[in-house]
Amino acid sequence: LNDGSLFLGASWRPDDCTSCECSLDAKVICYREQCDTDITCRGKPLTVKGRCCPICEDALSSTVCSLDSSVYTVGEQWRQDTCTNCSCHSGGRTVCRQLVCPQCIEPVPIEGHCCPLCKDEGWAALSEGEGQSLDSPSPHANSLLWIGLGLLSLAVVGVILLLLILYKRNRAETKVCFCIRSLVGFCCSHTQTQC
Repeated sequence: LNDGSLFLGASWRPDDCTSCECSLDAKVICYREQCDTDITCRGKPLTVKGRCCPICEDALSSTVCSLDSSVYTVGEQWRQDTCTNCSCHSGGRTVCRQLVCPQCIEPVPIEGHCCPLCKDEGWAALSEGEGQSLDSPSPHANSLLWIGLGLLSLAVVGVILLLLILYKRNRAETKVCFCIRSLVGFCCSHTQTQC
């Protein structure tokens, strides 16, 4: 919550190597994953985002992608720069796609964006001396965009409410416990007394 308090049974990862939970008796319990120190790799050990311990490059060459000294897992997508989106595919294949910008007669560059606004497409810059802001040609030019954003916001709120209801119902029926065995944290049923 915004005031720093947590729900009973809530769990989180403050970093890639630590798992914490707010136990049912309102205590915070954290577990730190221990990495194997005598790892032997044919290739170099890689640190994968979201994982605590390094992994041998040769063992995972088909399930991770390496690009510019960063490692990504299969299915992961990232933005390489403002104009390039990349994704990691099976077999360790990285696919990057360059955004194609529309052709403009009078492009107006926007900082932090790949494509410029097209001044010739109905956007007109204010005359010199009046600043750098842009005026829309009509007050209704972006109406469909605003309607779409409003509908999307309503859908998101509905999904959040549904998830909250399901979470509360599920929390009332089950207890959460964590067991740590060896290097991996996992859930045990609440009837289990020890791992």
